[in-house]
Amino acid sequence: MSAPSGPCTNVVRLTAEPTLSQAGVYETTYVPRDTGGYQAEAIVTDSTGMEVGRAEFRVDFRPCGPPDEFRSLKTQPGVARNIASERGLKSSRQVR
Repeated sequence: MSAPSGPCTNVVRLTAEPTLSQAGVYETTYVPRDTGGYQAEAIVTDSTGMEVGRAEFRVDFRPCGPPDEFRSLKTQPGVARNIASERGLKSSRQVR
């Protein structure tokens, strides 16, 4: 595996765990702390440690809505309406 390159080369190693709902499916979770581009590479090994598969993907993480959206766990219908309006969506009150 080649070393990451570029201005931001932080590497986080995660281990996937088998899901409870599907045999042969593994999952892990990573929650980005910063807005920006992320690259992930999954390497699959067999029981002897031999690589049997590899996949890579990239994603641009941009949290939706204004930064204040996640400051409170209270219901904030005004924030939801603003986000819907900014994206040209209808709020539940407009649909009824």
